[in-house]
Amino acid sequence: MIEIPFTPENSYPIHVISNEAAEHLYQFTKLFWKNRLDQDYTEPEVESLIKIYRQSYLQSHLGSFRDAIVHQVKASLDAKDRPSILELGCANGPMLHFLKDHVDLDLIRYVGIDMWHAYQDDFQRHFGKESFILGDVDDFIDMELSDLGGEPFTVFVASNTLYMIEPGRVRKTIHKAAELCHNIILHDIILNLTGDISSSGAVIIPYNPDGIQVYFANPLKIFLDEAGFEIKGLWEVSHPDGKRGHAVIHGQRGEG
Repeated sequence: MIEIPFTPENSYPIHVISNEAAEHLYQFTKLFWKNRLDQDYTEPEVESLIKIYRQSYLQSHLGSFRDAIVHQVKASLDAKDRPSILELGCANGPMLHFLKDHVDLDLIRYVGIDMWHAYQDDFQRHFGKESFILGDVDDFIDMELSDLGGEPFTVFVASNTLYMIEPGRVRKTIHKAAELCHNIILHDIILNLTGDISSSGAVIIPYNPDGIQVYFANPLKIFLDEAGFEIKGLWEVSHPDGKRGHAVIHGQRGEG
């Protein structure tokens, strides 16, 4: 049993809502953020956002996340395999911006998925040899291996992505990732990791309601178990707001 020693006093307030309400909430927040991305930013505003995201994986509190990625890459290279990374919510490639200081990117196969054209443009300027697919989680769920190059990936990565998605789609995302990849690395909220708060309803966190930031605490261990993956590592990650409840999770296909 994985113990989650967090309380509302040192973490976030939580609420349980119906799956129907979760679907409405997800569609509302998705539309809000899509409209926000589609608004007419000035060129300096876009460039400022892009510069911030290029360096976002270098933040000091993400050391365990970076270490987990580098470990998978170097383990593949040591085994004389070509490391391959499939990332959902890849922004403009902060993964590759940090990895380039650790490994020759020509040795890696990378496919990133995100939904903002400005991310895609900046990604392709810096990493034209790698692949960027313009799409969202629903597009990913419908993808087949043939859409992604035809070969399985070493690792699927989603950082600060799945907690913005309602549980039904997260379950499908984990199952799809399990079909495509040998390892799954998530940086996510773990307050309902084992489904102890709820495994049937949706657990939400009103992180910043005025800013339309309501997150989902999904039962990720249950979804990984269903997909035949075991949690091999879990490292709590500090958060800039001082609240607990964030962690890096490494899941690996179980034996047998």
